[in-house]
Amino acid sequence: MKKNKKSRRVFQILMLVLLNVLVVCILLAIINLKKQANQTDDNTNVESNGLYVAPSNMTDYQKELYEELSVIVSNIKDIENEDLSDLSASVAKNFIADYFSWGNKRGSYDIGGIDFVYGPYHNNFAFNARDYFYNDLDLILNQYGSENLPLVDNIVIDSVEKQDEKYLVSILVHDYTNDTDYYEDNYYDAYLVKAHWDYKIPTDSSFDLSKFPTNGNLMMVLRDGRIELGYFHEKWIRELGDE
Repeated sequence: MKKNKKSRRVFQILMLVLLNVLVVCILLAIINLKKQANQTDDNTNVESNGLYVAPSNMTDYQKELYEELSVIVSNIKDIENEDLSDLSASVAKNFIADYFSWGNKRGSYDIGGIDFVYGPYHNNFAFNARDYFYNDLDLILNQYGSENLPLVDNIVIDSVEKQDEKYLVSILVHDYTNDTDYYEDNYYDAYLVKAHWDYKIPTDSSFDLSKFPTNGNLMMVLRDGRIELGYFHEKWIRELGDE
């Protein structure tokens, strides 16, 4: 009889321990979910402009740039027949600020600026970014911490030039009927934007910023009622559509 009472007591204690462990695990999961929500959605005060998706986890500087973009978008009456120099410059600035900022990214798959890129290039752009500029970001985040990584700041537009000739963008297309690949040529009105920019980084950070690009040429194209980035040139990034 005593043995049965002892067994029940041990069982009760074991269940109590397991219950406490379960409660702790649930609390930790809730805390982690709240932390992730705060990290991945910092745009509660930013209203979408309906043409470009607001980047996730924007810096204060990015919010300023996106709000400027929204104002420009709201003032456009006929996008196919207006001078789009201001819009091209603004989209270019939003791309630069999101793509080249590391301090607000979660890892190598958190590619910035994609929504500002030429639509059919999205997949190739993300693939190339993970292979090049974002290649070691996971390791770098673990080594330095996001708070010690650079954020784009103070983008200056040097010039915006509408191109006299339409800009050619070739897209690789697969013909499923004949099981062959071919390039489809598309011609767009385009604006060449030249820009330079700085980075904001803590003074006590040991991260080497010397190899980060600080200027570039961006070819912005008018496609389906949007200005999008068709080509970017600086010392390591290849053309967006390259495979």
